[in-house]
Amino acid sequence: MILLFFTKKRKCNNLDCISFPLQDTYGLEEVYQNKDTTYLAKYANNDSILRVEIIGQKKEDSQQLIRGRIARIKNQYEENISPYPGEISDSITCPSSFKPTISVINQNSLDISSFMIQLNERMTAGECQEKFIKYYSYNYYFYCQQSQKTFLVEIIYNKDQVRVDTPIFSCN
Repeated sequence: MILLFFTKKRKCNNLDCISFPLQDTYGLEEVYQNKDTTYLAKYANNDSILRVEIIGQKKEDSQQLIRGRIARIKNQYEENISPYPGEISDSITCPSSFKPTISVINQNSLDISSFMIQLNERMTAGECQEKFIKYYSYNYYFYCQQSQKTFLVEIIYNKDQVRVDTPIFSCN
């Protein structure tokens, strides 16, 4: 007689695939997409908004996705040709103080691409005038080997609630 035992590996879902401080203070506000390989949602607490995109994929694809997302953000702040060139200016430039500085930090064996950007009242990036800045967006992009998922985490604070501490992320 042969007995076979099968154990099903616990599959994580959504935010329970990672851990970070104050995670349990966020409540789900809206799910934009929830498919087999992609989860896109907005959470909030009293102090901030958490936007998260989770994509199931291989590490090589994750690295390419993260590089592409960072390039897209950086391009919003690059010098561009003015749509109406003239006497005042032939180009549109953004002061360097508004441009994001990308850094890679290592936490719990995770390589996390991290940067901060300023957002306007519509919570969109690319703003280059101080008077229109309403929020600060802290972004953390990383890949979890255990779940084989890429995490694009954005924590948004009101302008007067600037944070300088980096949350410590870990994969579950």
